[in-house]
Amino acid sequence: MSFVHPKPRSHSIVLRGGIALVIAVMIGLVLGYFVFANSNYIANGTTALGIDIGNMTRTAALTKLENNWRTQSVQLVAGEQQFTVPLIELGIEIDAQTVVREAYKEGRGSFLAPFRLLWTKKREIVPKYVVNREVATARLAALSADINATPQPASLVKENGVVSVRAGQPGQQLDTAATVAIWETNWRTAVKSGSFELVTNEIASPTNDLAPLAAQANAILNRPIQLTTYDPLTDAASEIVVSQAEWANWLDFSADENTLDLRVDDNRVGEFINAQFNDFRYIALADVTSAVVSGQESAELQIRHGERIHVVQSGETLSSIGRRYGMPYPWLQASNPDVDQLRIGQEIIIPSPDDLIPLPVVRGKRLVVSISDQHLWAYQNGQLIWDYPISTGIADSPTSPGVFQIQTHEINAYANSWDLHMPYFMGIYRPAPNIDFMNGFHGFPTRDGTNLLWTNSLGSPATYGCVLVGNNVAEQLYSWAEEGVIVEVLP
Repeated sequence: MSFVHPKPRSHSIVLRGGIALVIAVMIGLVLGYFVFANSNYIANGTTALGIDIGNMTRTAALTKLENNWRTQSVQLVAGEQQFTVPLIELGIEIDAQTVVREAYKEGRGSFLAPFRLLWTKKREIVPKYVVNREVATARLAALSADINATPQPASLVKENGVVSVRAGQPGQQLDTAATVAIWETNWRTAVKSGSFELVTNEIASPTNDLAPLAAQANAILNRPIQLTTYDPLTDAASEIVVSQAEWANWLDFSADENTLDLRVDDNRVGEFINAQFNDFRYIALADVTSAVVSGQESAELQIRHGERIHVVQSGETLSSIGRRYGMPYPWLQASNPDVDQLRIGQEIIIPSPDDLIPLPVVRGKRLVVSISDQHLWAYQNGQLIWDYPISTGIADSPTSPGVFQIQTHEINAYANSWDLHMPYFMGIYRPAPNIDFMNGFHGFPTRDGTNLLWTNSLGSPATYGCVLVGNNVAEQLYSWAEEGVIVEVLP
């Protein structure tokens, strides 16, 4: 007798369970595919331009790609110059919408497409670009302002007091057309490397031989100028020593074609000249530079004088202050219009004594008048040639002390205020600014055409402010003292 054994129940359960699991997984995959396929998200692991855009919505991915592209730039190189320029300014833009569209297709489009996501974990989307030639041309052309350089000819340079020739420098010019043509072909390589060489053309420097001009400049530097100053107030002359190093510090040279152009540094000259004086005296800078530029080996410069401030002391009046400074007191009044009454410690302006010597000074001649001695001395080249007795102004109309100069000649002047005719009149100063008459030298005056006045007054005050001399002396001085001769009137 034989027996048939039944199959174990457990095997059947396992089989049925396996089948059910497979079916569940398949259903899950199908449901997952439909959920993923209908979502707005890009598949995980998707990148573009090295940027992870997986698990991002299409809008977010588009924004991220566009924002990132705006930060991308390339180094444009022109010799030693480098310019960092955004790629979008060079006409290269990413087609971000196409890239996002291609990225969104990953894992979609067919029933089997999602299964690719199981074995392809990283998916790089090849970017698409838009190239605009006009934008690139405009941006590169704009760079020409920074790149183009005019060739520099040879020039003169002064170093350590010696002038030498500096070689010329070639110029350069951006070849925009050639650069754009190469850019259109090689922009991908430039984007990848981050650098692009611009096409430039060298422009040769002009040829000019400046050696003769350098030799001429050095000859000037080797002969420093001799400066002599003259003060018409004191009739004193002095020398200002200018060392060769200081002289070289004043001058700069350049070449104007085949001509040497010499320039004077006003600031350095001014610093040196101003250091020579510690009072109200100075030398006009224009006088120095004019002498230097003219090529003189020596120059005589007139000392000039500025305004001063006087502090009023006890018992002083404008008249006494004017006598102290050699200034007619109406000139003090004109310079201090707000001063009604003097007070101790008050500051008043003393005008420049140069206001009283407005004409170019004649050197070598000088007239000296002494009010206290009632005498006149005439000097020529430092030697006394004449001396005569004189008469100056009376107490009610005094002659002002100071340094003046011969300003006018009138063979027979008429003083309307006193009805006087004054022979051989030479005006030396105006008693007040902006008036029409002057005090000056003259011979014996007449009234009514016949009466000689003050013929016996020489040696004592007699006039209304003028300086009276004899007729023969007046005629002699009239011919000898031209306009500009200094007249020093002592108290």
